[in-house]
Amino acid sequence: MKDLSAPIFRRREVLAMTGLERGTLMGWEAMGLWAYTGPKEGHRLYSIIDVRRFFIARELMAAPLRMRPTDAWAILTEDATLALDSGATFLLMRGPSPLRGASTKDVKTYRLDTEQDVREVVAGVVGASPQVAILNVALIRLAAWDAIQSTVNDLARRLPGDSEEGDE
Repeated sequence: MKDLSAPIFRRREVLAMTGLERGTLMGWEAMGLWAYTGPKEGHRLYSIIDVRRFFIARELMAAPLRMRPTDAWAILTEDATLALDSGATFLLMRGPSPLRGASTKDVKTYRLDTEQDVREVVAGVVGASPQVAILNVALIRLAAWDAIQSTVNDLARRLPGDSEEGDE
C-alpha cells in the first residue's frame, strides 16, 4: 500500500482539485487550524490525506452547514481518521436551529459507519434536537479520490517521453 501521507502535489494542483482559494489555505494555516508538514524547502507539497482533509473541511463550511472554519477543523482534528478509508462513513450532527454557524460546543457529532447506524441515531435524536444534519464522509473521500486521479492522469500526460509521435 502506498503512503497516503507522502507529499506529492503542488499547491496549484491542490487548489485546482479542491476548488479552494490560495488565501483559504494560507488563512487556515495562519489561524493554526492546519499545519503544513511537507518539505521545508522548494515548492509546497501536499499529500493525498491533506487533499481529503481539505475536501471534508470545505464541505463542513459549505451550505447547508456553514460551519465556522475553527469548528470544521476541530472535527477533523478530533478524528484524524476521517480522511482515511477506515474512517467513519457518515457524520451526523445535531444541535440548535439553525445548525449553521453553531459552535461545536453546541453541536453533538456522531461518527457512524453504516446507514443502519444513521437510522438508529436519527430515530433517537430527532425529537430531542431541533436540527439534524448528515454528512456522507465516504462520498466526500470518493470525490477527493476522483479529483486526485484526474490530476494524476493530467500530470502523467504532460510527462516528456510519453508521446506516441516517435514510436513508429
